[in-house]
Amino acid sequence: KYATVGFLNTSGEKTDIPDSQISYQKNFDINNLPKPYNKPDIVIIHEVYHKEYLKISRILRKNNIPYIIVPHGSLAAVAQKKKRIKKTIANKLFFSKFIKAAAAVQCLSENEKNNTKFHSVKFIGTNGITIPQTKKELFSENEKIIIYIGRLDYYHKGIDLMLEAIKRKKAVFQEQNCKFFIYGPDYKNRRQVVKKLIKDNDVQDIVTLSDAVIGAEKEKILLNADIFIQTSRSEGMPLGILEALSYGVPCLVTDGTCLGDIIQKYNAGWVAQTRSESIAEKLVEAITENNLWSEKSKNSVKLIEDNFSWENISKKTIDEYERLK
Repeated sequence: KYATVGFLNTSGEKTDIPDSQISYQKNFDINNLPKPYNKPDIVIIHEVYHKEYLKISRILRKNNIPYIIVPHGSLAAVAQKKKRIKKTIANKLFFSKFIKAAAAVQCLSENEKNNTKFHSVKFIGTNGITIPQTKKELFSENEKIIIYIGRLDYYHKGIDLMLEAIKRKKAVFQEQNCKFFIYGPDYKNRRQVVKKLIKDNDVQDIVTLSDAVIGAEKEKILLNADIFIQTSRSEGMPLGILEALSYGVPCLVTDGTCLGDIIQKYNAGWVAQTRSESIAEKLVEAITENNLWSEKSKNSVKLIEDNFSWENISKKTIDEYERLK
């Protein structure tokens, strides 16, 4: 609406994205991209640790095209502790130059900004959400449906903590007729790891692992859910939670998601510490407070309307891009 935007897809995965999508090729040359994307004013690079970005950033520097990195929490202190030795070597040999040569690092929350030390120029440009017309109206009377939709990154997204929490209170969840559904794309063989975690925690009778969902199918799953859960250790600004809230699905999150404070402020869900014990206690609280779900649902929608509509966020973010280009 406010800028001409092309999307260069380096992942090879299918995405629920606008028409202006360009597939990355190994012989990438920005001058060969279709007009006007061959001469961009600025390039926004999402995430950090992708080898394709090293080549792309060199070409951008050669052509004096500024770029901004949106690390999505990957440069925060807690994320850097995961595979610390490997990341320390990769940073020193390859990625430090890529990061420092950026015009800025775009953080998705105040928490991420405070915990990211890799660049002196940082600003907050959060995620927004297109507010759907359809909203959650009815909640389950018998079976209680709790869902997670997102990457199957078992450590970063805290899926291991979630499954440990379900194991801790499994008898309660069985008694309350709870069903947990995890939806996500298979990436770097993570599906097998999550599948093993489900088996190791002996919760396969109440936890179902399914493929990634997009579009109308995802909307149907969200509207059928009673609670959305995400137990990340660290996040920038998790779009999955924002999307669930926009449909009026109350969310159970950890403080690592960076959305705990605002969810508490609006009474739009439940917030646990980033520990399996705390997650388990909050899950039990959430499923037994089903008389409050409708109220929290209305609060969820208001939270999004007040803080995360694309209309307001787009204008603010583009103002930052104009200042930095």
